Amino acid sequence: MKQTKKRTAKKYIIRRRAAAAVMALIAMTVLVYAMSAVSANALKNRETAVVTVCTGDTLWDIANKINTSSKDIRKVVDDIMRLNRLDGADLHAGDRLVVPVY
Repeated sequence: MKQTKKRTAKKYIIRRRAAAAVMALIAMTVLVYAMSAVSANALKNRETAVVTVCTGDTLWDIANKINTSSKDIRKVVDDIMRLNRLDGADLHAGDRLVVPVY
């Protein structure tokens, strides 16, 4: 009988640890999502402008044009990508991008 109780106790401990690990993973996912939403909202609350992409334009070119405060160009490109929810740097002529005003 003792053997059965030990096995049941071990299964219970393993299940509790697994449940705790899953809950921790879910909590971290929610936290990361909330932090990205807050940073995106912070960018949207700034003054912005709309730029139309011309043939041959790159994010780097557009960032250079709008960066009047000598901010790190990589940060400007990152801000543009966040504001427009871009996954990559692919742009097409005629696209309209929301850009921060510095």
